[in-house]
Amino acid sequence: LTKGLIRVHNEKKKNIHVHTRAYHNATKILQNYRHLVLRGRPGDGKTHTALSLIANLMETYQEMQPVKVDKPSHWEKFVDMKQPLIVFMDNVLGKYGVSETDLIKWEQLSELIYPNIVDSFIFIIVCLRDQIALKIRRYIHRNEALSWMFDSNVINISGENNCLTTHEKEYILMKYAKKHSRNPSRFEVDSIVNVENQIGFPENCRIWSCQPHLTLEDVFVKNMFLVEEIRDISKNSHQDYLFLVLLMLSGGSLLLDKNTEELISKIKKISKLCGVREKLTIPQFKDMGDSLCSTFVEYNTETKKFSFQHDTIEIAVLLCFGSDFPKITLEMCSLQALTKMCCVRNKDNSSNDSFLNFKILIEDDAHFTIIMERFNKALESRKREIFQCVAEALVWQSTRFSDYFLKTLSFSDHVVTFLSMQDLDEQSLLAYFIYADNTTVVRGIVDKIAQFNIRNHDLVSRQILLATVNACLADKEDIFNYLVDHHTTVDDFVLFAAASTGNVSIMDRLLHNGGNVNATISDKIRKDLANTIKHCVSYPNSESYHHDINLFHVACSNGRVDMVKYLMLSYPKLIHKTSSKGFTSAHFVARSENVEIMKLLSAEESVTGKNIFGSTVLHVAASNGNLKMVKYLAETLPQMAHETSNDGFTVLHNAGYGGNIHVLNILLEKGLDIMARTDTLENILHLAAENSQLPMVKYLIEMYPFLITQTDNKGTTAVHYAATGGNLQILMALLEKGLDITAQNNYGENVLHFSATTNHVLMIKYLLESCTDLLKHTTKIGRTPLHYAASQGDVSLIEALMQAGSDINARDNEGSNVLHLAALNKNVSTVDYLLKTYPHLAQDIMNDEHDVLHLCARGGSISVMELLLQEGLDIKARSRCGNTVLHVAALSKQLEMVNYLIKKYPQLIHMTENQGFTALHGAAQAGDVQVMQSLINAGSDILARSTDGTNVFHMAVSHDRLLAVQYLMDKFPKLVQLHNEKFGYTALHYACERCGVPMFKTLIRAGFNVKARTRKGENVLELALEHNNISAVNYLLEYLTCI
Repeated sequence: LTKGLIRVHNEKKKNIHVHTRAYHNATKILQNYRHLVLRGRPGDGKTHTALSLIANLMETYQEMQPVKVDKPSHWEKFVDMKQPLIVFMDNVLGKYGVSETDLIKWEQLSELIYPNIVDSFIFIIVCLRDQIALKIRRYIHRNEALSWMFDSNVINISGENNCLTTHEKEYILMKYAKKHSRNPSRFEVDSIVNVENQIGFPENCRIWSCQPHLTLEDVFVKNMFLVEEIRDISKNSHQDYLFLVLLMLSGGSLLLDKNTEELISKIKKISKLCGVREKLTIPQFKDMGDSLCSTFVEYNTETKKFSFQHDTIEIAVLLCFGSDFPKITLEMCSLQALTKMCCVRNKDNSSNDSFLNFKILIEDDAHFTIIMERFNKALESRKREIFQCVAEALVWQSTRFSDYFLKTLSFSDHVVTFLSMQDLDEQSLLAYFIYADNTTVVRGIVDKIAQFNIRNHDLVSRQILLATVNACLADKEDIFNYLVDHHTTVDDFVLFAAASTGNVSIMDRLLHNGGNVNATISDKIRKDLANTIKHCVSYPNSESYHHDINLFHVACSNGRVDMVKYLMLSYPKLIHKTSSKGFTSAHFVARSENVEIMKLLSAEESVTGKNIFGSTVLHVAASNGNLKMVKYLAETLPQMAHETSNDGFTVLHNAGYGGNIHVLNILLEKGLDIMARTDTLENILHLAAENSQLPMVKYLIEMYPFLITQTDNKGTTAVHYAATGGNLQILMALLEKGLDITAQNNYGENVLHFSATTNHVLMIKYLLESCTDLLKHTTKIGRTPLHYAASQGDVSLIEALMQAGSDINARDNEGSNVLHLAALNKNVSTVDYLLKTYPHLAQDIMNDEHDVLHLCARGGSISVMELLLQEGLDIKARSRCGNTVLHVAALSKQLEMVNYLIKKYPQLIHMTENQGFTALHGAAQAGDVQVMQSLINAGSDILARSTDGTNVFHMAVSHDRLLAVQYLMDKFPKLVQLHNEKFGYTALHYACERCGVPMFKTLIRAGFNVKARTRKGENVLELALEHNNISAVNYLLEYLTCI
């Protein structure tokens, strides 16, 4: 290393060198200690930084001579500590592995070097890879003299405090681009520099700038430098390579704490392929992983698993190993890795670029078959992320593979089978291909459907419809047109998808092809399209908002100006329609930031109306944090700022929920009161905490601290609301202000109860660590946080609470255990988990002798019922009052459960409870006509009487079930005329206890005698007086006066 070489390097790099924070920090250490260790990952710029530091030292101290030391003998030969030298030690302890012989020599030299650095005339710069530093730690227990070479005065240029910032990365990239006349777009630059934890960024910049045929994606996403680095490791450090390959083949997540046969078998299979001949133990493997941490892998102390630091590392390992052993890689790698494989064969590529030769070589149909089998197996999970992963696999970029796939659809049955593989939303891979922009495969599938003439097959037609909807949502107009040209009948759901994305040409074609412009989303929405439509409307978490919403509402809600203008001009009547909840078009516009649409609407109709909840458009805008909209409305309609909703919400409360501090201040300037409470005494802080609005909460507790101690009408504090919201920082901010973590509301619920009703596991863990007593506390009805978690249905919460010491056998005041509550709330996965883990819970019965089957019948989940019955529980079990599961299902209006039970267990139909009531009596009591019809059709006796003589009609009347009464009067007139012979009651007598005036009018019109007397001689009026039914008494007096 000479001064001339340093000057040449400096001259080459002066147009691209960036004074990074690592460079500045390193300069300070050198000035203070004359000794620096630069650590980091490959390609992150250690050597370049060191040479720039050396050049800077040479300018400052012109007498200094640079010296490069590669091994111990070089130090002895070239370094005299009395001479003015800059000693550069680049990878002096090894690049891929550590030589124990060199370590011993360096240890001996270190006893002379390190103590004398400060008093010498030299500067020392050591460059060291992270994985080498970690490997050296194994040897240090003998002698710490060597630590100066890797653990003193360290700047880790890949570490959190010294790694490249986004600004520095952009500066470096653009300097390289300018030097080599490259001109990346703003989008390309942002997509590259915003990637975190990327290995070899400076080196990739160099590669990209020097090779014009390479794109940014080629270099940074596929990380060609990293591929080269992994290839070098495969040649020079076989054990490290073996670990990386094993991690890749394990799906990027490797648990080494268990010595499983599967793991041992996998290690044995790939060891020889990676050049490792010796037999390695699991502890040795773990040591190898530890040495690669901070460079290529990371270790999670909680899960005890190794994983790759970044996706590009996994891809690089995949490309290297896969190019050598494609078949084994295809068979053994994870699905995620499989989908990242390139499939372009490059044996005949004339380019000298060696990086291109590391792409996976998928050579023949045998390889394609392996891939398809693995894809099909993965799709059985029905997980959306798996479907997306498969559809976006790079292998589809190969024309050969796409052709191979389409050839597998050689018969109509094959097409139907393919479309029957669906995710949890019942969407096939066809929809995911649309989002992946795989036009070739989509057209090929559509052509196959046409070829086999299976368009009218129910499953096929539904998937085509869903594909068309998704083509609209993804704004893929070319695919949409192809689907419409070949198969799709215009459907309302396609119209809504078009309205949500705002594509006017798609909408115009749909409407001119017979689409219904007056289509609405109703509560009878088809289940197979429910999630798609919710995406279109995107209204907060309640299906009740999805009633009678029209195309114009959807366009307004999504802020689609062009679509709004088109519909206003072509179909002006749509403007004035409201949803079933009273939401006007203006309410939907208020959800967006689009003031232009609100102005257009204001010119056509008033925007001051309220919905059925009493909310104005300003309430809606504030709850969505839409600053521009709030500003516009507050200025043009200032009186609206003082309106309250039906439940006492001011616009300020909605602003707290929305979380926009600027919106809050605008409203305060309009004179709104920060102390305002809702009808249930919630304040703005409660609402902000409940909706996890951290900046708003911090602002409120600093500016208006009096809000902190206020409770609502149930005694619920801001801490309880924070626990519901799940934001740990909000909870901690409130606790710092003095709120009590053990506080209970009027029902005895603490923060852990509230948190257990959510899926915020981190919040649960924090609360358990902060205050273990929270776990033991029960509410006033005897419920622990574990009961709440079981009701909510998150298994991870239950496991966290159990690990903290919850009692799985705890019962509430009614005798319900966690399994009862999970079954009642239809939590299938939770019930399954509890039955497998704590099967004894299924035998517990409640205080009234209802068992878990009764609770399940009340909840209505057939899936849960089938799980429970697999445990051998008695379907004919009775409660203390004699109710069967069918009684409970009928009383709970669970139609599907009733139908399931009478079909599978018909003997239940005629069973009576202790007082002789059948399930049909229960259905009449609940007033559910559909359940009654099912029971009657299944053979239930319509004339059945209880032990006291009450029939089904009497039961419906006595519980004021008017629809059921009218149904029975219409269908079974003979039943209606029967009276209770034991007590002499007619239907009018049964009405006296609790029925309203409409029931009396219905019965009297039907011919029932208002003067009829019971066996005790009481008439209807006297019986109504006895039961203190004032409205009935007044009506009867009036009626008797008139006759």
